[in-house]
Amino acid sequence: MSYLGRKGASAALTSGDITDGIIGTTDIADSITLTTPNLGTPSAVTLTNATFPAGHTLQTKSYFTDSNSLTVVCAPNTFTTLGTFQIAITPSSTSSKILVMLHIGTFNFSSTNYGVAGAGVFKRKIASGSFSDIGGGSGNTNFNAGWQFAQVDATYYTGIDSHFLDSPNTTDECTYGIGVADHNNGTQTFYLNKKHNTGDSPSTAYFGSSITVMEIKG
Repeated sequence: MSYLGRKGASAALTSGDITDGIIGTTDIADSITLTTPNLGTPSAVTLTNATFPAGHTLQTKSYFTDSNSLTVVCAPNTFTTLGTFQIAITPSSTSSKILVMLHIGTFNFSSTNYGVAGAGVFKRKIASGSFSDIGGGSGNTNFNAGWQFAQVDATYYTGIDSHFLDSPNTTDECTYGIGVADHNNGTQTFYLNKKHNTGDSPSTAYFGSSITVMEIKG
């Protein structure tokens, strides 16, 4: 750091207090030149014990598959869990909520019943416990579903986009998936990402499906 004296001379500033334009006993003239310190290359910052506001996203996990060989045989009078189509997340607080988001590109059942092909619901398991249905309706003895699988004809099957905000009230690992049921409550096979017809055209394309979970600050 240097200063320009009244007569144009430049000198290094060493020590002294700046008071009313005076450094020590030296009068400051027109300008002071400061040298910018070298701060180096910024590095990642780790937050410890940080507090985030309610509604803030704390973590996200996602599972995607383009496989057309994921299947499950539906049991009568229940939603059968599609065991390989799952994602696990461990909440950081019991007050956290888990936003579950589902996309199914397409589906098929081994039976055909145009107009209605079955129903589905979100499934949740805490730690090593059993899966429970969540996010469904109410009022029916057996099937309180979250969405319906609709089959238009032998070729076209509607995709599914659904979401549910869960309150698991735990810090144990939570595993989320889906359960499916065929329209006739029978032992039909459910196929993920697979249509009834196969071929090489847009109407017979194969699809991808995903399930995503996000921890939301409570």
